[in-house]
Amino acid sequence: MTLLRVNNVTLRFGGVKAVDGASFDMREGEVLAMIGPNGAGKTSLLNCISGFYRPQEGQIFFRDEEITRKKPYSIAMKGIARTFQNVELYRGMSTLDVIMSGRHIHYKCNPVFSGFYFLKGRKEEIKHRKRVEEIIDFLDLQQYRRKIVSTLPYGIQKRVELGRALALEPQLLLLDEPMGGLSFEEKEDMAVYILEINEDLGISVLLIEHDMSFVMDISDRIVVLERGRIIASGTPEEIKNNPAVVQAYVGEADARAEYGG
Repeated sequence: MTLLRVNNVTLRFGGVKAVDGASFDMREGEVLAMIGPNGAGKTSLLNCISGFYRPQEGQIFFRDEEITRKKPYSIAMKGIARTFQNVELYRGMSTLDVIMSGRHIHYKCNPVFSGFYFLKGRKEEIKHRKRVEEIIDFLDLQQYRRKIVSTLPYGIQKRVELGRALALEPQLLLLDEPMGGLSFEEKEDMAVYILEINEDLGISVLLIEHDMSFVMDISDRIVVLERGRIIASGTPEEIKNNPAVVQAYVGEADARAEYGG
């Protein structure tokens, strides 16, 4: 079943086409990677999907509903959550409170009841805190739950941001370079979390990533961009052996060394 459909999307900044007629489908339940050289338009396309940018041409559908020009909060309420290339957190808040902020779309209680912690507001708060504690356990963040996020190591901050996205209970999770800036061990941990999110929680994942070894290991399919255009899509094995991808992404000699081929 098609979960996400991007149809001929074009995004311009002045005379520059950041995304040029991009089209692809994403199936429900899969891990889809989006790769390409720096400046290929990957983050711009992700921003179009999440509502941060509005393309001048084309359409984006989520579960057959067009979301092309909807606002980010509206898209989040429909079941799409995301993380960012550079960690974006409320840096003066604790890990627990940052993840709790991701529950905002699920609050139903009147703000007055919530603010004064009346009975109805208290019950809802307890329910949401229980869900946040489950996410903290899932991402092994117990020892950091009360710590201010600005004091945490970068790799842990990445995990906290992932937790905030999970707090929205999304059907589709957009990850912009989840491995960026991490050590090899942290990358391995992040890969495990992504696979568990997909397999155990049943959340579809669309990710941008430059680390090809991890992309090949965790992805069901891969979409390749170059200069805003999609030049290839397919399984990791198909992408690995695609000459156009090898040339565009890492160069033939580097690709052979990267893939061991």
